[in-house]
Amino acid sequence: MCLDAGYRSIEPSSLVQSSFKLFDGSAAVPKFQVMPLADKLEVPLDKWLTAEGGTSYYPAGFHIYIDETEFTLKNKLRRVYFRNAHTRGSQDKKTIVVAREMYVPSNPDAWPPRS
Repeated sequence: MCLDAGYRSIEPSSLVQSSFKLFDGSAAVPKFQVMPLADKLEVPLDKWLTAEGGTSYYPAGFHIYIDETEFTLKNKLRRVYFRNAHTRGSQDKKTIVVAREMYVPSNPDAWPPRS
């Protein structure tokens, strides 16, 4: 998926932040919707993931939604943790950041990320 026009670079930070990502699959076995990681759509849980790929219009990364209230189908949203977000913009008219690293806990209410 790609950001809509009007995205901008932001200064990456190692500060761990929490927000939401859209997944397919079940709560126990979430799956990436479009782009696989290490050639797999199944999301590795309980470890920090680093985005693969280079730069096209902006550097590769995980697209993470900032405001869960912008969604009506919340059953596909899952809380994730991220750091080193480098781009901010919108996708499908929803606010998004693109982060280099993401952590998906097996327990959606888990804190803090470990590994």
